[in-house]
Amino acid sequence: MPADRCISIFSIFCHLSSFGATSIMSDDWSEIQAMKSRQSNLRAKMLARRKEREGLVASITNTTLSKSESAPNISEQTKIEPGASSASIKTESSPTKQTAVSPSKTTETVTIKSEKADTEVEKKVLLVLCDISLDIPCNALKISELTSKMLGRNVKVKIIEDLLMKFASQQLISDEHNDVEEPPSKISKKSKQDSLDLESLLSSQTAKEKENMKVLEEIQELLTMPTAKEQILTERFKSQGGAQLQEFCQYGTKEECTKLSPEKCDKLHFRKIIHKHTDESLGDCSFLNTCFHMDTCKWIQCDMRYFDMSVLGKCAVIMADPPWDIHMELPYGTMSDDEMRKLPVPVLQDDGYIFLWVTGRAMELGRECLDLWGYKRIDELIWVKTNQLQRIIRTGRTGHWLNHGKEHCLVGAKGNLKGVNKGLDCDVIVAEVRATSHKPDEVYGIIERLSPGTRKVELFGRPHNVQPNWITLGNQLEGVRLKDPDIVQRFREKFPDGNCMGPPKQNG
Repeated sequence: MPADRCISIFSIFCHLSSFGATSIMSDDWSEIQAMKSRQSNLRAKMLARRKEREGLVASITNTTLSKSESAPNISEQTKIEPGASSASIKTESSPTKQTAVSPSKTTETVTIKSEKADTEVEKKVLLVLCDISLDIPCNALKISELTSKMLGRNVKVKIIEDLLMKFASQQLISDEHNDVEEPPSKISKKSKQDSLDLESLLSSQTAKEKENMKVLEEIQELLTMPTAKEQILTERFKSQGGAQLQEFCQYGTKEECTKLSPEKCDKLHFRKIIHKHTDESLGDCSFLNTCFHMDTCKWIQCDMRYFDMSVLGKCAVIMADPPWDIHMELPYGTMSDDEMRKLPVPVLQDDGYIFLWVTGRAMELGRECLDLWGYKRIDELIWVKTNQLQRIIRTGRTGHWLNHGKEHCLVGAKGNLKGVNKGLDCDVIVAEVRATSHKPDEVYGIIERLSPGTRKVELFGRPHNVQPNWITLGNQLEGVRLKDPDIVQRFREKFPDGNCMGPPKQNG
């Protein structure tokens, strides 16, 4: 690509990046300006409300003073609630003559005095309501306390409530709930709602974020949309009459489902297959079963570093799955490279095959061990690992650079090979992964078909590895079980106490 074209592309990329940053900053700046504008509007409304209160105070004061100057000796009209004992009192324009409709003169005098007191209270209540320092909304109890302080005497809350209702009817104050005193629960709910509104405003997405989310959703929809070829294949292989799939029951077997769920279950259930070798306490997986052929199996619990393999005699096939030191954390002990090279494997065979499992860095060491033991590598088996859905495993537990989804088994031969069947099986095994270092059972069938009816020895075996016509050696087995009289005799001579987990004791 020419240099000038590279520079132009880089400048375009920088321009786009700066444009994106500028758009993001502009969104933030517009939000800040909008917030400042809202604050300015609120401040202006508060100032207007304060001026309105001051004007109202001035007008009320002027009106009261003008009335008191024009008619100093005239009593004002008094309204008594229905059902009261005293009648209403009216005043005329004459300053000396007073006309009243009352049951008695005593009642008239008391009513006029209380009216004068109520007028003074009303004036003070208006001054309290017009006070800028008063927190609104406010209840009658608070106004009663402030009025009592201004008058220097106690004013009842009932009087204040009546005056507030009067002011509300004259539209001097607003009483939206028809009740001056608002419950504390409503006040707390209102403040909580305000805080929730503020949180929702802060957590809401910006215009830029909404646009990016919309683009991502469109891309996701395009990626998940089936192609024309996929639609044709789906229609071609579609089941006739709709899907015929059934769901498996979560309880497994019919017995467990009936025991744990009283309702009738129409889902699929498993049926246990129980054999003589099945130990139900191990679980429901078949690979957890015990030995399939306990009567014909033979094994020796021993440490391979010290065990004298000459007591076993000669065999036709050897299979080994050594604990190679592959420089990884493993759930079992490993052997060093020198210990593997010094294993007395050559004493087991003059003519025959060896199947040696290797992985990772042990592939080169395994070839070296075959040469040291006198074998020639003639072939190789590959085990392709699958999961329970019979799909290839892509996240193996081994591998420094790539995840290993397979394992190798080197095949070596020595001596004069007779009575073998060549060309029967393939060199690839596709089998499910089970417990750690548990090799597929298919390999035993391949070996048996290659060399049928011969003696075979497996090194580094475990309880699940024991097979008929095989002698299994390993430190994870339990005890010693041998059948051949000649092998039993040699074993007792070499290990009188039956302990093979350490170096043999020297006679004398």
